[in-house]
Amino acid sequence: KQIQAMMEKAFWEDVQNNLSQDGRSYGRIVELVKEVRDELCAIAPHSWREEIVEAIDLDVFSQ
Repeated sequence: KQIQAMMEKAFWEDVQNNLSQDGRSYGRIVELVKEVRDELCAIAPHSWREEIVEAIDLDVFSQ
């Protein structure tokens, strides 16, 4: 449990650091959103996949 807590803390610190930098790097955030989208597509009914991909538009996040 202690290792999990440390990993979660490190994860969120990394996310926060990416967002608080002067140049604001959203690359990691886009990667995370893509992972979530892909996992949703994997578990959702096939008929929902196109709608999920359209709703979670990575091009919009990348701008």
